[in-house]
Amino acid sequence: MKTEYRDELNDCEVQFEYYTGYKYIFKYTLKGEEKRIVVNIVENDNGVDLELNGEIIYLPENSLRDCNDVDDCGIVIGKHLIKDHDDEIQMSFVHSRLESFAPIITLTKDWEYKSYNEEDLSWTLNLYANRGLCVSEYEFWEVLEEDIEKVKEWISKKNRDELYEYMFDDCSSEIRDSIDLFGDASNEQITVEVLDDKDEEVGCIPFPILEENVYNYPSYNRPVADINKHPKYLLFTCDYMKRGYATYKVPKDFNILGLRFISNNLIDNNLILCNSFGDTVTGIWRFRYCGHLFECDDFGDGGNYGGQTIYLYEWDDTKKRYEEIGHV
Repeated sequence: MKTEYRDELNDCEVQFEYYTGYKYIFKYTLKGEEKRIVVNIVENDNGVDLELNGEIIYLPENSLRDCNDVDDCGIVIGKHLIKDHDDEIQMSFVHSRLESFAPIITLTKDWEYKSYNEEDLSWTLNLYANRGLCVSEYEFWEVLEEDIEKVKEWISKKNRDELYEYMFDDCSSEIRDSIDLFGDASNEQITVEVLDDKDEEVGCIPFPILEENVYNYPSYNRPVADINKHPKYLLFTCDYMKRGYATYKVPKDFNILGLRFISNNLIDNNLILCNSFGDTVTGIWRFRYCGHLFECDDFGDGGNYGGQTIYLYEWDDTKKRYEEIGHV
């Protein structure tokens, strides 16, 4: 039974092994009486389990397969355990040592994320990439077959002038900004500033972007190339930007511990090996919070640091991936 259950966890996008010591807390009423259920994520000799009152919870087969993050998983777990309730449910996901700071997600009686209206979004959130992390700006061009030999020559001879003229005469580029993570949690931090409805500071703290808190939401991600759509020759630049920021309107009592970062893969499914791309790629201009997508109202930066890199890649149809031709 345990093996089957861990296989079920492995089918899910969420890597529960990163969350030992965390717990789900559900609060609701039943016939007017307040109820509270706590589900712990625990490590044992063979893997990770979910426990309620010291007993392992077994979920129906494939029940977590369509979950994108820990909040989606919490809904599945809650529905499995709570068969009757009066109205809304409050759900939290938090490490045991931070239980008093747990963010609260309100769910409807039908286990849907409760929606926000415009009046609810009365606080301001500012995210600043200024603590060990910076914004990477990439610009992509497809190189046509008729142009590839001269582009290869310019790359080989490090002829930036010709490359720039070629690239900026072509208006069909695609620009993507990202935050590249390499697993250095102590240095991969941003600054989070929260202001109330009177623009008075509620808090301003450094906050790490952990790779395990970056989730893949298929409906949000739009890679430049994937296994089905991939230009044969791909030319792109990489710049590192100063003082990147993004501003949002968020709900009152916004809790940063409830923020879920969104995977922003530039090339899908590891189809390319490039030193500039992070092991995990995300961004600060959109995130998920309490089950809802938030997109920034404003964003910007202080220009680039200089030292732009230009890459040229070719699709290898045998290996089903991109191979580097060269870079400048």
